[in-house]
Amino acid sequence: GSGGYGQQGLMKRRVGTDVGKKEIKYEVVINRNGYVMENLVLKDQFTGDGLSLLEDTVVIKDSNDVALEKGIDYLLSYTAPSGTTPGSFEIKFLKTVDERLTLTYTTHFERNSDGTASYKNTAGISWKYGGKDYNIGGITVDTTPLGFTKENGVKNGSYNAVEKKITWSIHTNYARLPIGNPYIISDVLDASQEYVTDSLTVFTYEVNGAGG
Repeated sequence: GSGGYGQQGLMKRRVGTDVGKKEIKYEVVINRNGYVMENLVLKDQFTGDGLSLLEDTVVIKDSNDVALEKGIDYLLSYTAPSGTTPGSFEIKFLKTVDERLTLTYTTHFERNSDGTASYKNTAGISWKYGGKDYNIGGITVDTTPLGFTKENGVKNGSYNAVEKKITWSIHTNYARLPIGNPYIISDVLDASQEYVTDSLTVFTYEVNGAGG
């Protein structure tokens, strides 16, 4: 799904995906009802080793739309993905919270090492009040960007019935992964087709925000 709720104490949703930039933006609303939360900690665990946090995009605003200050109001600790181990981040609030907070941040995605292009992240919070421990967890957003990141390419053809010709287009490396040298593209024609001499052209292409 695109969002989740946790007793109004924690809400999370995806607010945008840009396939061209390979970015996913999220919004997390903490403490919507304005309860008193001491020692508040938010944790967000990624699933999929292709997802990473763009730390400079982290913004937390209070109920008056005023941004909190990193190092004064909160501490951010980010663990980048390593090998096949997904990343995560943690935010520790340094002051007692008694109002709604809104966190926005952006992640960068690459094709996962297992060849998939589905990205989950699961948020949870813990806090204290009146000498008791409280927590809300399991608020997950699952994103599969549009386009062909998983397949890492697409092939299509258009048929000209008058000339009895098919023009084929092969878009490779859609995920824009590092490529080796030589980079080989091959296509096998069946017995009913014959290659038209000098019809081959090679081009670069860009992927737009919508994945086209």
